[in-house]
Amino acid sequence: MKLTGYISQGVMILLMLISVVLMAMSASEASDEVRAFAEGSWTGTVITWAVVVFAIALFGAVASYVVGAIVDTSNLLRTAIAVVGAIVLVCVCWALADGTPLPLVGYEGSENVPLWLKIADTGMFLGYIAAVVAVLAIIVSEVVQLFR
Repeated sequence: MKLTGYISQGVMILLMLISVVLMAMSASEASDEVRAFAEGSWTGTVITWAVVVFAIALFGAVASYVVGAIVDTSNLLRTAIAVVGAIVLVCVCWALADGTPLPLVGYEGSENVPLWLKIADTGMFLGYIAAVVAVLAIIVSEVVQLFR
């Protein structure tokens, strides 16, 4: 295995260990919902960590596309099509998202506004689409292997 393989595997193991520890600390913190979201709780740290891991994944995906396009220019058209397709998918999910503020009893925060609700809905729609595509990919790969 090349050095880059060892480095990426080590980074993945480190990210997984940090994630597991944070999730365990958040899960063991409290069963009381009010206390779980209190200032200084582990739940806020877990949410921040999820955003950091998402940013790392997004940066890694973009960097791999750029490096792949530079190394092998024959894949440049396929890379451009994939990027345009991803942008179109995000735009369609954004258009489907509803930004209507939610009637939350007892909530005094500032995040119940149309922008954040549209961002959350867009993320949920993208997650649903990714889950469906993953299940379909598993089914199709199993059927293809069955007939080989």
